[in-house]
Amino acid sequence: MPHLIIPKSLSRYASQATQLRLDCQQLAHFDECLQQTYPLLYAQLYSHRQLKNFACLYVNKQLVRYHTSSTLTLDANDYIEIVIAIAGG
Repeated sequence: MPHLIIPKSLSRYASQATQLRLDCQQLAHFDECLQQTYPLLYAQLYSHRQLKNFACLYVNKQLVRYHTSSTLTLDANDYIEIVIAIAGG
């Protein structure tokens, strides 16, 4: 079960937690695992089964936003981090 790190701004959609565990074995199934376990958080991050533009996914500090269909296997020591883009000038 990899660790999921979410920003404080989204913690209200995950029972006020900023670090969670997801029962997900492959990155390709991450969206399904998130939808089943934390549907409110999923709704904030995904639209029509696509990660929204303002969100990026990192696995062990490596950007994987565009590789969510990959066969990357996740293990218990992996960290998936959600990073939200902040608008500003």
